[in-house]
This record gives sequence, structure tokens and C-alpha cells, in this order.
Amino acid sequence: NDATAIIHAARQDLEVLEHSVGLAPRRVFDTQLAAGFLGLATPSLTSLLERELKVRLPKADRLTDWLKRPLTASQLRYAASDVAYLLELAERQAAEIESTGRREWFDVAMADLLAEPRGARATRPMRGAGSRRSATCGAPTWL
Repeated sequence: NDATAIIHAARQDLEVLEHSVGLAPRRVFDTQLAAGFLGLATPSLTSLLERELKVRLPKADRLTDWLKRPLTASQLRYAASDVAYLLELAERQAAEIESTGRREWFDVAMADLLAEPRGARATRPMRGAGSRRSATCGAPTWL
């Protein structure tokens, strides 16, 4: 369908979705990448929500093993709070991206994100990997 998945730092979540259910959304809005288009360097969701919406998220299960099942009640509460404000954040970011004239660039970045091969990023060759310049700066950029 035409629904847009709103995800913060979407690459890993898209990979997990494809691996676990064999599907990925057709449209995505990555709030972390949107923040980059607005001049912020890869902020965490927690810091982005505090800055943009003045919301403080609980930190209890932030660094938990999300692949282990079943999830605990505490993990479920954390996950619910983690996504509760994504729509409001994305709407605010989309309006700001539009007002700065960067909407087309952002749309291309989202299409590129969805087009990335999943699971093979570590083995996929980097553009210019054989050049002397990439030997010093390619790896940190890739991470």
C-alpha cells in the first residue's frame, strides 16, 4: 500500500523486517536522515525528541537485545514509548525540509535507502575503494 513507514535510523530495522518477514515498506521516512538534511549530525532519537518536542524518553531498555524473544513487559513499554512521537517528529521535519527547499533531495535519499541491498552491505564494494584517498577516509564514512 501507500503507507509511509516512519523509522529512526531505518537501515537496521529495514534489514530485520526483510529478514524476518520477507518484506520492506515501499515508502519510508527516516527521522535520523531527516535530521541530517536539517543540519544535525546523526542524533539519537532520544536527543532529537528532547530537542524538537521537549520529550524525555525512558532509558531503561535502550541497549537491550531486541532479537531475543519473547520481549519482556519492560521492553514492550520502552518500544511503545520509542515510537509514540515519531509521527509528530516526522511531520515537523517534513515541513522544515519542505521550507528549506530540500524535499527533492530527501525523497531521493529515501528511495536510495529502500533500494539498498540488505544484509550484504559489509561485503559490497565501496565506490573508489582502490584510490589512495579512500584508503584513509572510506572506512569511517562507510560505518
